[in-house]
Amino acid sequence: MKEYELGVTIFYSDQCPYVVDLVDEIKDKPKGSKVKIIKFENCKDAQENGVYPYGTYCVICNGERSLYQHTLKKQIQSVLDK
Repeated sequence: MKEYELGVTIFYSDQCPYVVDLVDEIKDKPKGSKVKIIKFENCKDAQENGVYPYGTYCVICNGERSLYQHTLKKQIQSVLDK
Protein backbone atom coordinates (compact mmCIF):
# COMPACT_ATOMS: atom_id res chain seq x y z
CA MET A 1 0.00 0.00 0.00
CA LYS A 2 3.04 2.21 -0.37
CA GLU A 3 1.46 4.06 -3.31
CA TYR A 4 -1.34 5.24 -1.00
CA GLU A 5 0.88 6.60 1.80
CA LEU A 6 -0.30 10.19 1.54
CA GLY A 7 -3.89 11.31 1.92
CA VAL A 8 -7.14 9.40 1.71
CA THR A 9 -8.01 6.87 -1.00
CA ILE A 10 -11.44 5.29 -1.32
CA PHE A 11 -11.94 2.08 -3.31
CA TYR A 12 -15.49 1.06 -4.17
CA SER A 13 -17.79 -0.56 -6.73
CA ASP A 14 -21.49 -0.54 -7.51
CA GLN A 15 -21.86 -3.57 -5.24
CA CYS A 16 -23.57 -1.52 -2.51
CA PRO A 17 -25.80 1.44 -3.44
CA TYR A 18 -25.25 3.08 -0.05
CA VAL A 19 -21.50 3.28 -0.64
CA VAL A 20 -22.07 4.78 -4.10
CA ASP A 21 -24.27 7.49 -2.57
CA LEU A 22 -21.69 8.15 0.15
CA VAL A 23 -18.87 8.50 -2.39
CA ASP A 24 -20.98 10.87 -4.51
CA GLU A 25 -21.62 12.99 -1.44
CA ILE A 26 -17.92 13.10 -0.55
CA LYS A 27 -17.04 14.25 -4.07
CA ASP A 28 -19.31 17.27 -3.60
CA LYS A 29 -17.75 18.41 -0.31
CA PRO A 30 -14.77 20.79 -0.21
CA LYS A 31 -12.60 18.24 1.60
CA GLY A 32 -13.59 15.70 -1.02
CA SER A 33 -11.17 17.31 -3.42
CA LYS A 34 -8.31 15.92 -1.31
CA VAL A 35 -9.64 12.39 -1.67
CA LYS A 36 -8.52 9.99 -4.37
CA ILE A 37 -11.50 7.86 -5.43
CA ILE A 38 -11.03 4.61 -7.34
CA LYS A 39 -14.08 2.79 -8.70
CA PHE A 40 -13.87 -0.86 -9.72
CA GLU A 41 -15.86 -1.26 -12.91
CA ASN A 42 -15.78 -5.06 -13.09
CA CYS A 43 -14.62 -8.20 -11.31
CA LYS A 44 -11.23 -8.33 -13.02
CA ASP A 45 -10.56 -4.70 -12.08
CA ALA A 46 -11.29 -5.45 -8.40
CA GLN A 47 -9.15 -8.61 -8.45
CA GLU A 48 -6.16 -6.86 -9.99
CA ASN A 49 -6.33 -3.54 -8.15
CA GLY A 50 -8.15 -4.20 -4.89
CA VAL A 51 -6.32 -3.76 -1.61
CA TYR A 52 -8.80 -5.48 0.68
CA PRO A 53 -9.37 -9.19 -0.03
CA TYR A 54 -12.86 -9.45 1.51
CA GLY A 55 -14.74 -6.77 -0.40
CA THR A 56 -14.55 -3.97 -2.90
CA TYR A 57 -15.06 -1.08 -0.45
CA CYS A 58 -12.05 0.17 1.47
CA VAL A 59 -10.76 3.49 2.78
CA ILE A 60 -7.02 3.98 3.15
CA CYS A 61 -5.70 6.92 5.14
CA ASN A 62 -1.99 7.68 4.92
CA GLY A 63 -1.11 4.13 3.92
CA GLU A 64 -3.22 2.33 6.52
CA ARG A 65 -6.57 0.65 6.00
CA SER A 66 -8.99 2.77 8.03
CA LEU A 67 -12.45 1.58 7.02
CA TYR A 68 -13.62 -1.49 5.12
CA GLN A 69 -17.26 -1.91 6.09
CA HIS A 70 -20.30 0.15 5.17
CA THR A 71 -19.48 3.57 6.53
CA LEU A 72 -21.54 6.38 7.94
CA LYS A 73 -20.87 9.96 6.88
CA LYS A 74 -19.46 10.85 10.30
CA GLN A 75 -16.96 7.96 10.11
CA ILE A 76 -15.72 9.14 6.71
CA GLN A 77 -15.56 12.71 7.99
CA SER A 78 -13.33 11.62 10.88
CA VAL A 79 -10.89 10.10 8.37
CA LEU A 80 -10.96 13.22 6.18
CA ASP A 81 -10.26 15.43 9.19
CA LYS A 82 -6.96 13.63 9.93
